[in-house]
Amino acid sequence: MKYFRFLLSSLALLVSCTGIYLTPNASVSHALIENPYMDAKWSKNNLRIDVDSNMARLITAPNRVFVLELGIYQRTVKAFDAITGALAWLQNDVHINTMAAHNSVFYTTELGLIRTYAPENGRNIQNFILPYTGPLAFVNFYKDKMFAYTSNGSFFTLDIGSGQVLKSIGPNLYPVPLTIEDDVTYANKNGIIAMDTETGKILWESEIGRGYTGPLFMDDVIYVREGDSVIPGKVYAIEKTNGGILWKYDADVISNLCALGSNLYFLTWDGYLMVVDRITGQEVAKLEFSPRPFLLPTAGINSGGYYIAADPQNNIIFVSLGDSYQLFALQIKNK
Repeated sequence: MKYFRFLLSSLALLVSCTGIYLTPNASVSHALIENPYMDAKWSKNNLRIDVDSNMARLITAPNRVFVLELGIYQRTVKAFDAITGALAWLQNDVHINTMAAHNSVFYTTELGLIRTYAPENGRNIQNFILPYTGPLAFVNFYKDKMFAYTSNGSFFTLDIGSGQVLKSIGPNLYPVPLTIEDDVTYANKNGIIAMDTETGKILWESEIGRGYTGPLFMDDVIYVREGDSVIPGKVYAIEKTNGGILWKYDADVISNLCALGSNLYFLTWDGYLMVVDRITGQEVAKLEFSPRPFLLPTAGINSGGYYIAADPQNNIIFVSLGDSYQLFALQIKNK
């Protein structure tokens, strides 16, 4: 396994350094094998979502699923009806960097700008301007605050209603803040660390290897996937109070993580959608796609990313497959 991952790392380095692009097989088309757990409700083809493990490319809001599609000259947000798959609205802009949804509001980030929309029809509600003109890497939310991290290593705390900047730190921050919950700041430093927000004192550190994707904060647990947008990795459940590893799922996971109810969902390189218990890490279901395995994502411009998102209102899991540019809506049975 270590040798296999070394080969993948070497291939990714070769791609990024030489400019060689590995193009997914245009003839690949996947289907979910019949199973007792999920049915394919609808699917879409020719949706190319670029490879970036830590930026939102597939998210949900009530009765909507959003994809950030990569075009030749611009990016496009497409909003689909979660039940029918019908296109509800779209928004084009070359500068759209990532997306978020919180409390029935949809967000996009651009160069120093956060735009908010009504998810049902795409009506622009308001725009928040930051004192920074570069790209925003991600936004997170906690209670009445929004947190924005920029490409120059600055971290902004904003009022979620007015967009007023309450606090800013940086640039060139290290460790990289991820989110702030009450008096604790969770950050990225070769894994997850927790720091006292006021003093910066490190409360705990949890090293999980060479980088990670996520994280997903759920109740008193942080779920992360080891690896990055190109290299698969394991899944870890980390206790928020002390950084202890609660469980580890050893598989070549190639997607982000999402949760619905008591279960965690993710895609593995060998062509499966995995369902595991969030508390124990035990396998609940292993759902097969055909053909398999999936083609590994690469750093090339023609590559697609693997993403997953949950719609708790309608009990649907959305899956984006990077090698075939397909989006699936998978209905959970008996819910």
